[in-house]
Amino acid sequence: MVQVDEMVYKGPWVRSAQQRLFQTLETDYAFPRATCRSLVNLIWDFLNETFGEKLHEGQITFHAASTSEPPGKRLSQIKSVPVHLTVHDRNDMDILTEKGTSGLRKHKILRMASEALDGSSLF
Repeated sequence: MVQVDEMVYKGPWVRSAQQRLFQTLETDYAFPRATCRSLVNLIWDFLNETFGEKLHEGQITFHAASTSEPPGKRLSQIKSVPVHLTVHDRNDMDILTEKGTSGLRKHKILRMASEALDGSSLF
């Protein structure tokens, strides 16, 4: 989304996706229009926070265990948090040329582990 003088411009895909979601909630579930509007905004904010605007090219969202979780808990009881991991970076080709495949693999593992630790400690 682009910020233009206090207004947020949403591209046509975003507007049409929001409209389709609104219409589905209204027609299939018979929710009142105000409820549909609230649900669309809530769902859209959740999707953007988890998957959307914060992601950069070459990144994925991974749900990791929060650093506040103690060891020994069952996976079903662990609080997970979304973290953004860089799978591909523009500098990866330089590292591949200098250090080879194993050097690039080590670099990616260290980068993603560091990003996961940084991201999971925010929550």
